[in-house]
Amino acid sequence: MKNNVSFNILASYAYLNNDKVFCDWCFGLHKDGIANVMIDSGAFTLHNAKQKRDWLTVDNYCRFLEKYGNYCEKYVMLDVVGNDIQSKKNYELMVSRGFEPMFVLTMFDKDWQYLNETLGTNPNICVAGGVTTKGDWMTKRFQDVSVHTGKRAKVHGLGYVTFPKMFQVPLVSVDSSSWKQAALCYGTLNYFTRQGVKGMPYKDI
Repeated sequence: MKNNVSFNILASYAYLNNDKVFCDWCFGLHKDGIANVMIDSGAFTLHNAKQKRDWLTVDNYCRFLEKYGNYCEKYVMLDVVGNDIQSKKNYELMVSRGFEPMFVLTMFDKDWQYLNETLGTNPNICVAGGVTTKGDWMTKRFQDVSVHTGKRAKVHGLGYVTFPKMFQVPLVSVDSSSWKQAALCYGTLNYFTRQGVKGMPYKDI
């Protein structure tokens, strides 16, 4: 990612696809050199959806990336939560169509050879499990990924914002929708600084 921009944005295809105004704003910031943009596939949103999202398929996601993929620094493959076999099929389909997505290591996938092979396509990967698992298991998971890839993988922790652990494990970035939800409920927006996580009341923004 570029280091001289104002801020970083992670936006989900699950929402970008149906909101042209937000989509144009988000990618416009990238084109203007104001923000780094990372696109999440929306796999976890699809997994938890109470309403059908039949349009959220790997084929439609690829079509979306054909249009907008050049206006971001990174984009995540469309994995299938809890199904590493189908996830790998989706990954291979995306690669076969010329994309270089961030591979998602699903929670119980320990195919380290396959993971290392994906680094040849893109050294940036995602490790799942941070939403539902916060303790020592998740800490060890990140450490195992680092060891088994020879520290070559640049890891994004999906849904992992456990403080201060997220600064103590080998991660380059994290995300969590809970921060947005907490801000809406309690009026405080969390953000990163070199000194750690800070909070700012909405009224002060």
